[in-house]
Amino acid sequence: MTLLFTLWMALSLAVAGVAASPTTDFNNPVNNIGADPWMYYHDNDGYYYFTRTTGDNLTIWRSRTMTGIDSGEQKVVWTPPSGTIDIWAPEIHFIGGKWYIYYTANTGCGDSCRGVYVVENTSADPFTGTWTGKGKVVGSGAGLDGSVFENGGTLYFLYAGYDANWSSIYIAAMSNPWTLSTSLTKIATRDQSWESDLVEGPEVIKRNGKIFISYSTFPCWSDDYRLGMLTAADTANLLSTSSWTKSSGPVFQSSSANNVYGTGHNSFTKSKDGTQDWLVYHANTGTGQGCGPRPTRVQQFTWNTNGTPNFGIPASPTSAIAVPAGEFRIEAEHAALNNASINYKSGASHGAVVGYIDYSDSYVLFKDINAPAAGHYKIHVRYTNGSGAASTHNVSVNGSTAFPISYSNIGWETYGDSVFETQLKKGYQNTIKFTKGDNYAEIDSVELEWLGTAYGDNFNDGNANGWSTYDGTWSVSSGAYGVNSGAGYKAVANGTNLSDFVYEGDVKIASGGDAGLLFRVSEPAVGGDSLKGYYAALNTNNTVVLGKFNNSWTYLTSASFTVTPGTTYHMKVVASGTSIKIYVTNMDTPVVTFTDSSYSSGGIGLRTFNSAVTFDNLVATPVFADGFSDNNPDGWATYGGGWGISSGAYTVGAGSGYKSVFSSSSFSNVLYEGDVRITSGGGDAGLLFRVTDPAIGADSLKGYYAAINTGGSVILGKFNNNWTYITGTSMTITTGTTYHLKIVAEGTRIRVYVNDMATPKIDVTDTSFSSGSLGARVSGPAAAFDNFYAESRN
Repeated sequence: MTLLFTLWMALSLAVAGVAASPTTDFNNPVNNIGADPWMYYHDNDGYYYFTRTTGDNLTIWRSRTMTGIDSGEQKVVWTPPSGTIDIWAPEIHFIGGKWYIYYTANTGCGDSCRGVYVVENTSADPFTGTWTGKGKVVGSGAGLDGSVFENGGTLYFLYAGYDANWSSIYIAAMSNPWTLSTSLTKIATRDQSWESDLVEGPEVIKRNGKIFISYSTFPCWSDDYRLGMLTAADTANLLSTSSWTKSSGPVFQSSSANNVYGTGHNSFTKSKDGTQDWLVYHANTGTGQGCGPRPTRVQQFTWNTNGTPNFGIPASPTSAIAVPAGEFRIEAEHAALNNASINYKSGASHGAVVGYIDYSDSYVLFKDINAPAAGHYKIHVRYTNGSGAASTHNVSVNGSTAFPISYSNIGWETYGDSVFETQLKKGYQNTIKFTKGDNYAEIDSVELEWLGTAYGDNFNDGNANGWSTYDGTWSVSSGAYGVNSGAGYKAVANGTNLSDFVYEGDVKIASGGDAGLLFRVSEPAVGGDSLKGYYAALNTNNTVVLGKFNNSWTYLTSASFTVTPGTTYHMKVVASGTSIKIYVTNMDTPVVTFTDSSYSSGGIGLRTFNSAVTFDNLVATPVFADGFSDNNPDGWATYGGGWGISSGAYTVGAGSGYKSVFSSSSFSNVLYEGDVRITSGGGDAGLLFRVTDPAIGADSLKGYYAAINTGGSVILGKFNNNWTYITGTSMTITTGTTYHLKIVAEGTRIRVYVNDMATPKIDVTDTSFSSGSLGARVSGPAAAFDNFYAESRN
């Protein structure tokens, strides 16, 4: 298989920069809101657990990856009783086989009523079970930012206690995770010129006989928020002030060169393979943002020759960072198993494999696979096979039709790499299931490798690996995939399961009958009508036909179109929700437009009926679509204004340059459209595209803006942290009326359409920006946005 690497959404977790490959690099920050971040890798189940200040509850996240924590599963696990406010700085710990969350809360009378509390969960899974309050840790002490650590068999408690110096770091031993067994000892207070009155947020990392406590100083509203550090020997009396030595200056602070400010309250975690140490912290991109969103950032740190940590400087949001070691590997022992067993082996990547997948009901189910981007992936399966012959497992991805994966006979103590390719959705809701095949093999791990956004095959490598055929003689010849004439012969791409997408390719019919593209396919089998899904086809009776299968054929619609045998036609199917459009040759105007709700997702494939046919240059690309029907603006990062969902639309109040950017999108050539309605006030509202470096501030971004204006115009302009008007045209704009905007940006040419999708209101060229994210913006009025759609224009 030769892949066509079409750049559609080279997704990253960054707002400001886009990593070249999301399984090798990422950009900070890793979320849009992330004050007081705490992250912990739980080796028992292979998840990172995360929590942060939400203000009014305890919410936890978990993810198979550190960098994908914001797109992982999340749950509100505890809501405070009436009268308890300011829920700050939570931390989740696993102690003695139980889960604990320490958090700061206020019972309503100001700082003197602020303290550290703890809740407990005895379940092995913190997303299940009951969280039970265990009370206030320091009964009579006011303060915040509680944390715990173990040393020499003793559990210790740290927090920032309020005193004459505003706050200082205190320590005590504990008899259990909620009870102090000694009095509190002050081990750090303001006594250096580089510190402020606030000394808070203590966090511990241990290495080579030393204990290090990082702490924050300066208030969160200051750009000078920074980290200091205390050090003690792990054999010292940790309850003695004299055991602790303070750093001579800040160990981590703002970087004007990288535009990162307010680097404070942190935690520490490890890469999944345990070889790397990572700093987790919050900071703002730009000055003067104070105690606002403070997104979470992660970066690896090293160690100085004297044994102290070297945190470096905060990474720029525009700089690609190598992902943590082992980030996209999932161990088989962390999968869900049925009638299969964990075997411990020294040569395995985590010391264990899963074997005895030998029965009809055996399976190994890798759940919660957190893909950093929607797109095409190579899945590496690390295995052993000493059965004496080649073996297989049957694999299903996200419920797709199962297909075989092969393992060579290499021995039970030797490890090999078997590979297949598939489509994955962005986020954690991906699964890969292995079931019994031929002979026997053990699975050590699976690992993701990003290939590109589009699934594609141009057959230039001379093979059709990755395709499963159902009747007929399929082969690759002269760089095309062909099949003989027959009644419903078909081929389906392994591991594909797409919902909203563009699927296109070349079709050449030799003579008679019909041939075309299958999509949203499931349950294919030998037999002309043996499948479920849709079929868009060229028919030599001079029509383009759309129909569907449910193990029988149902005609949906057709349109006249001259089809000449021996001629190559380029077909494109755009499926978004219930909308299906079919294009032939002319990629701007559909030949067929239809709505049908029978199938929402499935595989892609090829089919012929009573004609020999060849296929080539096949590409399937997910599209971006958001109609907010789920009442959820996930993925949208806001910069100013109160954005929310109301009546199924994305709304924002009146303001100066409020904007929202779909942070994980990056398009070069793009068709982007959506509904825009100015609900009140005067000014403009519209669509942002090719956006980078967004920040709070009316003109704080780079990229283009196409908008409707209540003054009676359609405008196009650009930002480079200041506004430049490009052009405009007159059009009556009425408050309360919905206008459909469409932007087609191809190379340097930009076309803007309003309501009339055939004739652009604006058609200009500009060379300033070639790629970036999508978004929405208002300048002056309140507005509502809906029915966003975008696709790559190749």
